[in-house]
Amino acid sequence: MDYRTDIKRSWLWLIVTMWAGVLLGRTGLVQADQSIDAPTGDYRVNLPLVMMSVQPPARIQNIQALSSNVARYGKFEVAFTISTTADNVYFPYDPAAPIDQSGVSVDLLLTTPHGATRKAPCFFYQPVDANVVPIGQPDWRCRFAPDTIGTWRYRVQLTDRAGTDTSAVANFNVAASNSHGFVRVSPTDSRYFEFDDGTPFLTPLINVEWGNPLNSLDLIRTNIPKWGQNGVRFVRWLPTGEGANHFVVPYGDELRVSWGFGPAWTKTDSDPGNGSKFTFAPYYYTGQNLRAISGARYRLSFRARVTSDKVFRPQIGEALLEIHAANWQNYTLETTATSTDLMVWLHDGYSEADVRSGTIRVDNVRVQRDETGQGGWGPNLLARGDADTYQFVDQVGAARLDEIMRLSEQYGVYHKLTLFHKNEQVLGLMLPDGSVTDAWDINHFYSGDGEMVRWLEQAYARYFVARWAYSTALHSVELANENMLTTESYDAAFAILGHIRSIEPRPILLSNSFWGYFVEPFWTDPARSYLMDYADKHWYARPDSGDAELVSQTYTDSAANVRECQQAFANYRDWYAQDKPIVRGEAGVWSSGLDPMDFGSGAATYYHKQLWAQMGDNCGGEWYTAYLDDHDLWGDYLRYEQFLQNEPLTNGAYHAIGSDVTGANSIVISASTGSARAWGKLSTTGRGVVWIDNANDTWQRVADGLSITSVNATVTINAVPNGTYQITWFNTATGATTTATQSVSNGKLALTVSNLAYDVAVKFRKQ
Repeated sequence: MDYRTDIKRSWLWLIVTMWAGVLLGRTGLVQADQSIDAPTGDYRVNLPLVMMSVQPPARIQNIQALSSNVARYGKFEVAFTISTTADNVYFPYDPAAPIDQSGVSVDLLLTTPHGATRKAPCFFYQPVDANVVPIGQPDWRCRFAPDTIGTWRYRVQLTDRAGTDTSAVANFNVAASNSHGFVRVSPTDSRYFEFDDGTPFLTPLINVEWGNPLNSLDLIRTNIPKWGQNGVRFVRWLPTGEGANHFVVPYGDELRVSWGFGPAWTKTDSDPGNGSKFTFAPYYYTGQNLRAISGARYRLSFRARVTSDKVFRPQIGEALLEIHAANWQNYTLETTATSTDLMVWLHDGYSEADVRSGTIRVDNVRVQRDETGQGGWGPNLLARGDADTYQFVDQVGAARLDEIMRLSEQYGVYHKLTLFHKNEQVLGLMLPDGSVTDAWDINHFYSGDGEMVRWLEQAYARYFVARWAYSTALHSVELANENMLTTESYDAAFAILGHIRSIEPRPILLSNSFWGYFVEPFWTDPARSYLMDYADKHWYARPDSGDAELVSQTYTDSAANVRECQQAFANYRDWYAQDKPIVRGEAGVWSSGLDPMDFGSGAATYYHKQLWAQMGDNCGGEWYTAYLDDHDLWGDYLRYEQFLQNEPLTNGAYHAIGSDVTGANSIVISASTGSARAWGKLSTTGRGVVWIDNANDTWQRVADGLSITSVNATVTINAVPNGTYQITWFNTATGATTTATQSVSNGKLALTVSNLAYDVAVKFRKQ
């Protein structure tokens, strides 16, 4: 990591001062009242006054606040370099670590304007250019989003096996902003999320894996603004290599997801030349396309071993090398870029059909640019070229996630992210003591306290918090996608997410995900469930499914499916005393050959009704979203947001109402033609929202080409305070509104709908 010169100097100073203390002490020159402590942490030695002119080199250097004036909830960032004894700068310092690599812990120590203290972990960082391409020398960063206006004080503290060092105190100022702050659970109604300033966060979740919307820099810079400008606020995806957005993989798992998939695999064949545990077996089309500077010189370097009749043909640009049978060796190839795209290949053979006997193993693959024109080779430009992915955080993948967060903060998009892939290949091959096996086992991922994998997972969790916890665009974190229903799985989630809770610089929403049943043993664990801020249930619909709690049987009508979810979640809260939101993390109609993109003319109805049936609830979670993009239907989310804007659903005064319930919370519908249904929220203060739907207008009937009778009906809401009401009718298809006033004297608000072909939303407020 290019710290060797500083490390040598640091240790030289320690050796000199330690021996000076010993020798001078033996001659009787050291006296208790004439000694000082050298700032070397655990290696402090007493030096006489005559030695005071000898000063240790600063171990935290070149500290620079990238801005000394920050808006409230904006990013305060400090850059600096360090001298460290660490073997691995991605690992925290832990004298009891099960791994034979010493780490370093760097933290930002903060004092608020009111004198309270905060602490934020810091991280190793590789700078990038405007195209998110690594450039220049690495440094360290601390990031923090201040939530209090005024003058803050800060110091940087470093701890490694040489001891602890702390920088001088400095200040930064925080000014008012229009930011709503971080998303949290509402303190007044735990069914909902809201921002720190009390603004409700009501947009239902969607998954953004389908269609690879974050799978290139251009897509990132197109889709995030598009989502934000259209009111798509709450998104979930998997930055782990598991899902479709494999452009962004900061940590872990096998390499092939970053190199084009195909039959390429991480192997447990080690490279004795650098002590690696894993190496990479490429495929004919294994490659990466890099953004380049036309006319610049580039170098591909790697280690490789080729056995038997195999032929390995690495290539960068036009430079190609053929490697036949050879033991582990270092290789380099150089080329001059002729365009802004530079292709790197790790060809296995001469064609995809080449089936020669033998093996190819590759390790430590790097591409660097000559940044000086005279052999000044810069940082690695490749995403994930080292098969020992457990040892580092990929700086290319991390920079891409930085860009996603930056744009999301700008456009108001909030991410629910997984930390790991539970079927992680590398960690799944690692035994408790850190040795590897060819027998992959998912329980290696769900390892125990003190075991190697658990320690590595917590190390990455610390890095994740250090780099991205500052961002208001981070809605929440879950351990992994669809975890196993086992005690080992539960223990791992509580341990790793609990570690995040212990080091977080601000409250981060924590959750987890499972498939199927509401996992009551996890969400209600009497000793540990408090760590989870909200519950999550993945719940698809499928034709002819059996257990409706496992897989919903309500699939021909997306509004009815949402209503089923709303009522089930209300039951979970009652049955299990859940004082937290419950979010449907994934949803959709799922069957062999059937998803909403196959619904033909009914697809638009499917998505529209699924969204509007929410009325502020968290029963979204749609997985199959490509149709929304292909047909530019995102504007529906903006209209939904505009309808609910300024409605204080999280203030604790609202309760659910519906045409499918009885008693005071019922909505009574008297229809002269057609069939209608309605549900929404009513406040004790005399305001509410209600969605009125033509119940025959389902996606299945539209897809089948059946006629749909318009509705003429009176929709009566019960238990409404008497008085004069302002009624706002909202066209869900266009956003157009009409307003009227109406008096209530008998506790019943009657709304009349005429010729309702589709649906309409209504807001009412007592004047």
